[in-house]
Parts: sequence; structure tokens; C-alpha cells
Amino acid sequence: MEEENKNQDIIPEIDKSQVLLKILSDLKTGLESAINILGGDEGVEQLRMKIKSGQENAGTGKIIEGVFAGDKMIGSDGASYNMPQNYASKSKLLEGDILKLTVTPSGNFIYKQIKPVPRRRFTGELIVDEDQDEYWVATESEKWRVLKASATYFKGQTGDKVAFLLPEDAPAKWAAVENIIKNEEVGI
Repeated sequence: MEEENKNQDIIPEIDKSQVLLKILSDLKTGLESAINILGGDEGVEQLRMKIKSGQENAGTGKIIEGVFAGDKMIGSDGASYNMPQNYASKSKLLEGDILKLTVTPSGNFIYKQIKPVPRRRFTGELIVDEDQDEYWVATESEKWRVLKASATYFKGQTGDKVAFLLPEDAPAKWAAVENIIKNEEVGI
């Protein structure tokens, strides 16, 4: 307790401007060291240009909104954009989902689902048409196409049970696979 009072007595005696000057001096030393690590003033300028270039390029990408159509996106510009099946499968995209496609200056396509349609869940049976290399899911009354990537990810075979999604309020030609239950897993 006595030591605390002693320290409080010392603090007012120290000139605050000297403390601030010491802090600024330390900061200057640290900044000079960082500049040297970057390669001096030229290195700092190169880094500044790289950052500025990256900010400019970030704004020049083309953004297209569109609707998922089962295996591709139809853009608001009327064009059809191929989509990686793995992304569509993993995201469980359905016909009618609204997507945003960003085409970067380097030509990369980056898809993002921005508004999913309401969904309903069903179960059915997987049908593999090896001649046409097509995959289907069927109930007693209807059937829908599914992405090959969805079925092969789960190692689906004809006759396997499939949990799948369909749009709630619209007819569809395509379904999204949620899961496949192998025949041997259920003892069929």
C-alpha cells in the first residue's frame, strides 16, 4: 500500500511530453525496421502499388445474377452459365434458386446462392441409366433428374434409397440429393 502511494507521487513529476516523445520514438524505430524488412522505401512503394492494384481489380469483376436451372445458371442477361456440379451438389441447389456469379478479372467464376426457393423433402429410389450416363430419383408416381456428382459422391447405385429435395411451390425436372442410403445399410 505504501509502495502504491510512492508510485502515485512519482507519476505527476514525470513530464507527460517526455513519455509521449519516448512512445513516438519507439514507434518510429519499429516503422523503420518494418520498412527495411520490406526492402526500404522502394519496397514500401511496391507494396503500396500492389495494394492499390488489388483494390482497382476488385472493382472490375463482372457480377451477374441468375436462376439455377438444374445443372446450370441462366443469367439475367439471358446467357447460360455452366456450373461445377460439385458446388451445385454440395449446396443442394434447386431449380429456381437465385444465384450471384462473379467473374473475376482473371476469368474465375465464383458462384454464391443468394436466395433459395422454399423446399420440400421426399424419399425415393435411385435409377442409374448407364447408357445415357444419367441419374434419376423416382417415387411411385414421378421421377426427376439428379446431378451425377450428387449420386456418385454417395456411391449411389440403382435401387438405393434417396432422400431428396424439390421446390415447394413449383414443378421441377431436377431434384437435389440430400443423402443416399445403400441397400445393404437397411438390410434390403
